[in-house]
Amino acid sequence: MLKIQIDIPAEAPAQETSPARTQSVQSPCIQVCRLDASGMCEGCHRTREEITLWTRLTEAQQRAVLVRCRERAGERPGSCDQRSPID
Repeated sequence: MLKIQIDIPAEAPAQETSPARTQSVQSPCIQVCRLDASGMCEGCHRTREEITLWTRLTEAQQRAVLVRCRERAGERPGSCDQRSPID
């Protein structure tokens, strides 16, 4: 199994949540939230760690996660065709 490391400091500051700030990277969650035996979501293809850290990641880190999700989705037979969050 491939282990993915997300490069964020352990003490990463939470992103600002003021009304003026909107998150431009949409979560890949498609409301099919089931983790397989390896800890990978069967719906969005994120790891447990990526799901947990999503709101604390920078936009660049979130985009990197989206790329990995698309790669993983292509590796899984019968994987759903997700919306296009990178476009």
